[in-house]
Amino acid sequence: MKIKIMNYNILNGFCGDNPPYLLDKKRMNVVIKVIKKESPDILILTEAYFWSFVKKVDMKKLGDVLNHIYNQYANFAYDQFRRAPIILSKLEVKYFDSSLSKYLLNFLRADLKIGNKKITVDVFHPHPDTTEEEKSDFLKEVFKNKKKNYILAGDLNALSLEDSYDKKKLVKGYESFMKSKGKSKVEDMLRGLTIKTILDNGLRDTYKIKNKKLDFTMPTDLRSKNKDSSVRLDYIFCSKNISYDIIYHSIQISNSAFSFKYANFKQLLIDFEFLLLHPDKQVNKFIINSKYRKTFDKTVLPEIKKRKIGIDELKKSLEQKQRYGENAEKFVLHFETQRLKNKKNIEWVAEYWANAGYDVASYNDNESEKQNRFIEVKSYIGEKPYFYWTKNEVMIAKRYKENYFIYLVNRDEINSPKYKPYIISNPIKNILNNNNWKKVVDKYYISEII
Repeated sequence: MKIKIMNYNILNGFCGDNPPYLLDKKRMNVVIKVIKKESPDILILTEAYFWSFVKKVDMKKLGDVLNHIYNQYANFAYDQFRRAPIILSKLEVKYFDSSLSKYLLNFLRADLKIGNKKITVDVFHPHPDTTEEEKSDFLKEVFKNKKKNYILAGDLNALSLEDSYDKKKLVKGYESFMKSKGKSKVEDMLRGLTIKTILDNGLRDTYKIKNKKLDFTMPTDLRSKNKDSSVRLDYIFCSKNISYDIIYHSIQISNSAFSFKYANFKQLLIDFEFLLLHPDKQVNKFIINSKYRKTFDKTVLPEIKKRKIGIDELKKSLEQKQRYGENAEKFVLHFETQRLKNKKNIEWVAEYWANAGYDVASYNDNESEKQNRFIEVKSYIGEKPYFYWTKNEVMIAKRYKENYFIYLVNRDEINSPKYKPYIISNPIKNILNNNNWKKVVDKYYISEII
């Protein structure tokens, strides 16, 4: 299942901020051009209309569709702001409902059909005056009926704590249009409750998966050329089962890895379907067919690791730490396999993805259908356990809470037949907030403000 979704706040249905609200056809035509270039399967428009609706359309005729929609009632609505979200879709629309909307909390739900499957798309656009508590509480009610194949999108007027912000600059930017309310608004948004609620409910931030470099979504030059308030406010989240997780379930190989000399060999691998084209056509890479994953792990991966270790002779201490880490991770893989009586496929995540925030994906018990034990492995030596914990690992631990574990492996005892690692669940609660553990700041991030 692969679909392209576009979320776009078009500001009062292509009208201005103040009455009379006249249609700006020039701005509408620019937006149409942008949308046609992206050619989404699902187009979500916030601040779009007087009421919410979902409609199946031909995206190639988007200009005709929008002209019809906005000319239909233009003469009767010079004094009405268009706040409601709409969805225009290439896919068949089975159902839509906006009854969950509340004052200043615009919401639209649609069930769309893809082949013989159904996907639920929720659009949420809270007013800037709403607080983080109000948005979070609203979403908690929405998620009580969250579907399996699920997408949440919209201009959420919320900040993600996984992004970086300059508070002083933000306050200055927000005060430029919110005046005295700007500082309190920024302080409320920096609490991050809205996005935390979404992530705590198992949804994935698709922007973070696809993009390494952060960009802003507010404001455009239409409102102001002052970019002090430039932050990411628009989001698309999806449930894990409809997110193609490249790192976990397939291995990427860059097209440039094959020089001209090996072009015939590359074609042979493609012909025998060992290599498959990346599902995202914009990514110039191949993925290894999952049927040959074990072959790759057994024969190719060890050679790659040998080369990686031998590249930089100046980093022998780091190489030694890498070997310590790998040995501890292999021990935990074996331990988890034995604990679950060899009935589950334990995933060695760190073997392919160094920045996942954990090393091993396992299961709490054999009744668990999905991986729900995310293990960060730390090795140490001596009587008292100790370890270094990165900012990224802490962030992931906060997200997974009781499903996040630290396994402390003593290298002196790792070869003892009955040795078991020191296992700590929910380390945010049981380590960071526990006075039995000594915490020392090892590094500071410092940047010039002025």
